[in-house]
Amino acid sequence: MTQDFTDMIYLLSCGALGICPQLDHDINFDKIYRLACEQNVWDIVFLAVKKMYESGKLSITPELFSNLKGQTIAAVLANTNRLYLIHQLTDSFLQKGIRYCILKGETLSYLYNDHNCRISSDTDIFINKTDKETAIDVLEQHGYVVKPLNTISNQIHAIHPIAGFIEVHLALYNEISADVWFDNKILITEDYRLIKCDDGKEIFALGINDGLVFLALHYIKHFLSRGVGIRQLMDLLLYVRKYKKDIDWERFNQLLEHLNYKKFFDNSIGIGVKYLNIKEEDMPEYRRDDSIIGRLLSDIESGGVFGGNEDSRIGFSYNYTKERFHRFKNEDYDVYVKKWWRPNVIKAIFPSVRSIAVKFPYVKKTPLLYPVAWIHRAIKLLTGIIKKEKSVYKYINPQKAVENNETIKKRMELIRELDMI
Repeated sequence: MTQDFTDMIYLLSCGALGICPQLDHDINFDKIYRLACEQNVWDIVFLAVKKMYESGKLSITPELFSNLKGQTIAAVLANTNRLYLIHQLTDSFLQKGIRYCILKGETLSYLYNDHNCRISSDTDIFINKTDKETAIDVLEQHGYVVKPLNTISNQIHAIHPIAGFIEVHLALYNEISADVWFDNKILITEDYRLIKCDDGKEIFALGINDGLVFLALHYIKHFLSRGVGIRQLMDLLLYVRKYKKDIDWERFNQLLEHLNYKKFFDNSIGIGVKYLNIKEEDMPEYRRDDSIIGRLLSDIESGGVFGGNEDSRIGFSYNYTKERFHRFKNEDYDVYVKKWWRPNVIKAIFPSVRSIAVKFPYVKKTPLLYPVAWIHRAIKLLTGIIKKEKSVYKYINPQKAVENNETIKKRMELIRELDMI
């Protein structure tokens, strides 16, 4: 972990908590700005930068500060417009009888000192699987372009020119993550709760204990998939701080112990206490290892948000899944994967009319054009495989499309040290 990253996450915590930064050294502003953008936290960091600039503790030109301020104001206004449209969408869900709740995003922004600057790049909504087709209809009526549904995905992906990217979850996690990583222990046990928004609307969120389980395991899921960002950790720490007295810690700790993720959670709290201005008394009891903390933060820094900075991390989750498999399973891994993938092969080969029409809009004119679109799709796929732009294993057995490399080996060493297998 570099000093610049240490400074950046310190400023992030000051912005999140409304603290005036107290630094005893000069900072490399250009690098901090770049790192904050890579982690998608610049708007929160700016709150701390603003305090430093106005108190004379940061030497940047008035022109640069004015540009940064304007950039942040524009981001806040765009987010306000985005949330307005999301609220219209969720109102329509209720009118159509769709039971929903917002995962993360706006429901977490109110944990921050200035919630307007905790800006999400997308919106996650959870609904029942039985409401999938109705939800797609509502999305399209509101001007969203719904992307083709991946046969093994638990999400509907849609995009809107103003509301941005939206993920409608039909399950909290995909089948293999839920089964192999989380032993199918992730259940919704509480009623949804209502959170009042700035515009007077009320949106549904998970219950307090269910919310903690989801947040913690979502944070863990991203770490295990490819990489996790510092904002996901900040969300989790602020949630724990806010609801510490309301959380059933016995239930939560038993779950983490069962899944072998307690050491990772404890060291994540350790990061908060050591680097993010989180008070120890606001956290549950934990044990930390400063050596592990440093390696975790280095992993977050080098990976950027969700590990996107390093393509060499692609496929890490498959390596982890293979090593994790026998913690809860008593069967052959390759047989298990084939059994999981086989039912999806036919769906992958013959997608629904609705799914194929998203990629080939001419099918919307008449379903009779489905064979034409199917051939069109097959030719594009074959061309991609010939040009080596796509791997045939992605469609036959995606687990075999992964190459091991030094980055993956290094991350697996950290995983073993955290006892996450």
